[in-house]
Amino acid sequence: MLQQQQHTRTDNDADPKLSSISTSTSSSSSSSSSSSVTSITPSYPLSPHQGQKVDGFLVSLTSSPSELALMDMLRRKNISCLYTVTAHEDTVESLLVHGDTVYSASWDHTIRVWRMEGTQLIPENTYVCTSDVRALLLHNNKLYSGCGNGTVQVWDIVTRQASSMTVRRHSDDVLAMAIMDNRLYTGSSDNTIKKWDLDTLECLDTLRGHCNWVFALVPYNNRLYSGSSDHSIKVWDGQSSSCIMTLSGHSDQVRALVVADGKLFSGSYDCSVKVWDLNTHECLHTIRLYNEVFGIGAAAGYLFTGDENGAIKIWDLVSYTCLHTLSEHNGSVYAFATAGSKLLSASSDTTIKIWA
Repeated sequence: MLQQQQHTRTDNDADPKLSSISTSTSSSSSSSSSSSVTSITPSYPLSPHQGQKVDGFLVSLTSSPSELALMDMLRRKNISCLYTVTAHEDTVESLLVHGDTVYSASWDHTIRVWRMEGTQLIPENTYVCTSDVRALLLHNNKLYSGCGNGTVQVWDIVTRQASSMTVRRHSDDVLAMAIMDNRLYTGSSDNTIKKWDLDTLECLDTLRGHCNWVFALVPYNNRLYSGSSDHSIKVWDGQSSSCIMTLSGHSDQVRALVVADGKLFSGSYDCSVKVWDLNTHECLHTIRLYNEVFGIGAAAGYLFTGDENGAIKIWDLVSYTCLHTLSEHNGSVYAFATAGSKLLSASSDTTIKIWA
């Protein structure tokens, strides 16, 4: 049974004006329209800094009201949990936002569909999958789920029905997915990455090189980046599918990857996030944490990290300083999404929380 809690935010500080914010978002797809973040239009006015450089960042004239509202929220002195829902019966590992719809995926073999109303999530539908759902991706009104039995299942979000495309070519869990150049890539605990035709789900190639689980995939500029339990990040050419580089530096499993502000961020069980230049592939900076990093996300010039003990940290991408620590989850934080001026988080404690 779903349990919902409404929280009241007590914040006596007026919202500060926008300062030192970039306007980037992250995605596992080369098409920004299939991003897992933003769309609910808030009532915030446009920033007075639009089109100006503020502390080194350009606030774009094309920044959406949702992005600007998120920037303003993240600059507040206090961020509070406004709402909690017990969303699943097991770990919630994936979270997507599309318009006013939220999708959550869990080890309990389900994808749940929610309608976001203000600061609440209203349950609308449940998709029952063939196994525990380890990865979720949305593209062109199709929802792709990667499952623990090695299958990829496709759902039509318009008809809300499973399509006839369910394939199993991996011999173990599908842990990560990404889309690049009309190709679907899946990473697995069978140590491989598979490349699929997005329309037919025909397997076109198998990328071998990692010697342990492939936890994370992210595309950038016709290159695919993969993070693995073998402590490495590999860079793959989108045309030839060949590994062109290996990034070393982590001392434990690379659990999560995200691209933001022209840089690659990698979160690891070695209690760090490394920042990589996407042109030279040099490690620019290492953010040190106290606990293993399970999830990372980025939006509007900020980085979000979730750790094994349930703490969420929000980092400024100019100074790499921690601005907020949010500590209300009771389990590892796996996933983030944003909706207008709100941040959503998902955890092994079976809940989704909304922050503002």
